[in-house]
Amino acid sequence: MSRQRVNTWFVTRVELSPTPPDNPNGPPFWRVSWTWSINGRSTDHKQLHCSEAAAYRHIRNLLNDRPPGAAPEDICSASTIDAVESSPAALPQATAPPLSPTSLSS
Repeated sequence: MSRQRVNTWFVTRVELSPTPPDNPNGPPFWRVSWTWSINGRSTDHKQLHCSEAAAYRHIRNLLNDRPPGAAPEDICSASTIDAVESSPAALPQATAPPLSPTSLSS
């Protein structure tokens, strides 16, 4: 009988920091840094975003991958969580209703 290995991965750290733009007249970049714990091994990652809203969406999605029982405050700072939750630009965009089969045939 073979034993199947279960992979577990969780986000254990998230940080948001503004980064100066390449062009002095340009908008700042937003750097999201996070740590994945995959089967007990930690790996650090980072991603630059051109908009604050994109960075907030990324953080909100990363917080969905936190370990069971961990609060968002255990993963990132309370000020970042407040900004993510209060930013209207970071909320999911409304999508069009799905097409019905009858609307496709006409």
